[in-house]
Amino acid sequence: MWLMQKVLLIMLITLVSSKRDNHRGQPRNQERKADRIPTSSEEDEGINLYFARNISQSPTTTSKPKQDEIVEKFIESLVASEKYYKVVESLERKLRHLEIMFNERSNKMIKHLLEIRQLVKSSPSEFLEIALRSMNADLEKLRNAISKSVTHPKLRGKYLLTRPYDPRVKEGLCFSGVSCMYVIFFITSYLQNR
Repeated sequence: MWLMQKVLLIMLITLVSSKRDNHRGQPRNQERKADRIPTSSEEDEGINLYFARNISQSPTTTSKPKQDEIVEKFIESLVASEKYYKVVESLERKLRHLEIMFNERSNKMIKHLLEIRQLVKSSPSEFLEIALRSMNADLEKLRNAISKSVTHPKLRGKYLLTRPYDPRVKEGLCFSGVSCMYVIFFITSYLQNR
């Protein structure tokens, strides 16, 4: 920062001193011309030189049409770049949307594949065990329903039973239920020990 200030100070001093030298030289020349009384021929010659000098001077800056063309080309390039920028933005939005959809769908697929892998990895004995448990629960419900529904039928006449049910039927049901349970238990223990 201080180096920059020193450089600016030196440039300022140089500029001021050069301007002062230029101003010192000009008033002296103007004073000499003002002291002299010009003659009419010198005046005519000075005027002619003045006008001739103005006509013959070439412009130091570029013409207005060239500057306008440059500005127009610059504006056209800005407009074109803005259009491309808008196209790029819309493409970016579409890409983001597609990326989000791809991620969601791939996550769903991964989830389903993991579920399938778990099913494949689990042994058949687990499937059988689950099936047997559900079958056991169904048998218990059936047994409870049968035991509750067996009541004295209200028959008229000579068909009135003295016993609520036949003992042989009860034993048969119990035997079949016990045998089913025994078979299920035997199968599950065999599959687990395998």
